[in-house]
Amino acid sequence: MNHLSTLLLLLLSIFFVGYQSEVYLLAVPAALAAIWVFTRVGAGKTAVLRKSILYAAIVPFSLWWVLSPSVEGRLSPWLFYIPAWYCIFLALMQWRSVGRGGELVFVRFNTLAALLFAIRNPDRFAMAIACLFLFVFLWHIRPRGPFFKWFISFAAAMLFAVFFVFASITIKTSQEKKLSKNWGEDFYWNRHMLGFDPVASLGSFEKNFDPKYNDQIVLRLWTSSPPVYLKAVAYERYIQGLWKVSSDLDVLYPTRYQIDYAVFKSELASDSAVWVQSALNTFQYLFAPQGASGVAVKAADSVQYFKGGVWQALGVDRSDWYYFKGSVLDTSAAALFLKVADRDKALVERASLAMGLDTLSTTLEKVKRIRFYFAENFEYSLYLPIKKRDDLLDVFWESRLGYCEYFATLATLLLRHHKIPARYVVGFAFPEFSSRSQYAFFRRHNSHSWVEYFDGHWKITDPTPIVAIDVEKAGLIKEIQEGFRARSAYVLHLIKEGSWRQKIDVLQVITEKWLHSFWFYFILVAVLAVIFVLKRRQKITTKYIPDARALEWRVKLNRVFRLLQRMGYYRKPGETIGHFILRLELLSAPNKNDTFEKQLRMLKKYQKERWRKASRD
Repeated sequence: MNHLSTLLLLLLSIFFVGYQSEVYLLAVPAALAAIWVFTRVGAGKTAVLRKSILYAAIVPFSLWWVLSPSVEGRLSPWLFYIPAWYCIFLALMQWRSVGRGGELVFVRFNTLAALLFAIRNPDRFAMAIACLFLFVFLWHIRPRGPFFKWFISFAAAMLFAVFFVFASITIKTSQEKKLSKNWGEDFYWNRHMLGFDPVASLGSFEKNFDPKYNDQIVLRLWTSSPPVYLKAVAYERYIQGLWKVSSDLDVLYPTRYQIDYAVFKSELASDSAVWVQSALNTFQYLFAPQGASGVAVKAADSVQYFKGGVWQALGVDRSDWYYFKGSVLDTSAAALFLKVADRDKALVERASLAMGLDTLSTTLEKVKRIRFYFAENFEYSLYLPIKKRDDLLDVFWESRLGYCEYFATLATLLLRHHKIPARYVVGFAFPEFSSRSQYAFFRRHNSHSWVEYFDGHWKITDPTPIVAIDVEKAGLIKEIQEGFRARSAYVLHLIKEGSWRQKIDVLQVITEKWLHSFWFYFILVAVLAVIFVLKRRQKITTKYIPDARALEWRVKLNRVFRLLQRMGYYRKPGETIGHFILRLELLSAPNKNDTFEKQLRMLKKYQKERWRKASRD
C-alpha cells in the first residue's frame, strides 16, 4: 500500500508539472518510468543510488534552463518549470534506490518541490490535481496510528482553514462596504489620477485631494537624490478652461538596448538610471525630470515624444520605468508655447498691469514678480466659489483664491503675453524620504502643477504660494509595512530585470553557438569515450579476488543456512545475519537441539570475526 501511494504521489506531481508546463512529451516517459520503478521496488529489486548520475543530470537541465524562451515584460515561467522537472527526476532516482542510498523522505520532498515550482496561474483542473496531491501527500506522511483519528484530525484542520479564509474574506468585504457604498467608484479613484489626461480641465486636481486617498503612496524613486519636480505632462494650448497636449510629436526608436529594455537616448550615454515604481494610470505618459534626454521603457519598441518634453508609450502595461537625465531635446520648439487665446487676453492684460510686469525688462524679473504678487495677494484654497457658467480664471482672479492649477495657468499665460515661451506642467513635487533615505516617494497629495519657461534653456518656476501642509506622521507599524512593500517590490524588480539577465542572454548566445558546432559534439563524444575506457580498465584491474578465509567462510555459511533450512528456519530476503541470529535466539520452538545450537554458535562466530584482520601466522 505504501508503494502504491508513493506511485500515486509521483504520478500526480508529474501530471501537474506536465499540464502546467505543457511538456506532455516529457510527462509520458516520466510516468512510465514511475510505473517501472514501482514494479521493481514491489519485487524487492532496488539499485544503488549513484550520486554521479544526479550530478551529471544537472548539465542537460542547466542547458535547458539557459536556453529557455524568454518572456518580454515579466519573469519567464521556464525558470521554474525546468527545476520542477529536475525535482521529479531526483524523486524517481531516490525511489529507485530506497534502502540503498535513497530515502523515501526525499521522494516526498522532491515531489512537493516540483509541484510548488510549477504553480503558475493554475486553472480548475490543475487545482483539482494539486488538491488530490495534497491529500495523498498528507496520507503518505500520516503518523502511525488508527486511520480514523488521522482522518478526523485532517478533516478538522481543513474545515478550520476553510472557515478562517471565509471569515477573513467576509470581514474584509463588510468593512469595505461600510467604508463606501460605491466601491466601483472608489476603486477607480484609487488607481487613477486626474490632471494627467491628454485634455485636462482646469480644476480637475481637486478630486485628487480626497482625504480618503491623500496619504496614498503612488510613486517611488530608488535614489537618495530625487528631482524636486517630476514631470508627467506638459501642455501647449489653453482654451476655455481646458489644457491640451501638443499635437506635434515624433516617434522615437531605440538606439541601444539595456537588458530587455529599449533605451531611448540622444546623447550622454553614461547617464545613470533611476528605477521608478508607479501604480498609476496616467494615459501611458512617462514620468521624467525636467530636461530628460531619454527614457528606457519596459516592453516597448518605440515611444511618442510630444513637443514640451512629454513621453508616451502606448499599449504598455506601466509598472516601472528607467529615467535618464540629460540636456533638453526641444529647444527649437519654444515658439509653440507663446499662444494666448483671444478670450483670455483681456484678463491677462489686466493681471499684467496689476502686477506691473510692463515695467520690468528681464525674464527673471518678471518670473519673480509673478511669484511675489501671488504670494502677497492670493490665498491657497482647494475650493473656489465657481458657478456653472463662470469663467474659471476670472473667478480665480477676482476671488484671490485657488490652488496650483490656477496659479500655474495664469502664470503661463502672463509669461506668454510678454513673449516668453512657457508651458503648463503637471506631475509630482516635493518628495518625501524613507526612514533610511534609501528611496524617495510621492503621495497622492504631492500631485502638483507648475510652469516651465524658456530663458536660454527651459527652467522651472513654481508660482503657487508655499503652504504648510500638516502631514500626519505614520505609525511604526505602517512605516514597517511600507518599508517591506517597497523593498520587496525592489527585490522582485532586481530578480526580474536585473543585470544578471543580460549575462544569461550572453551565455545563451554562447551556448547556442556551441550546440550548433560540430567540434562541440566531437569533443563531447571523445571525452565520453575516454571516460568509458578508463572506467573499463579500472574495473578490470580492480576485479575482486576473495582471499582464502573469505572463501572458507562462504562455504561454512552456505552449509549453516542449508542445515537450518532443513530444520524449518529460513533467512528472510534482505535480512542481515545479526537480525537472523536475534530472531533465532528468541524462538521457543521444540525442535531446538545440539545441531541447532551448533549452527547458531557458528553464525555468532562469523558475526564476531568477519571484520577481524586475518592472522599472519
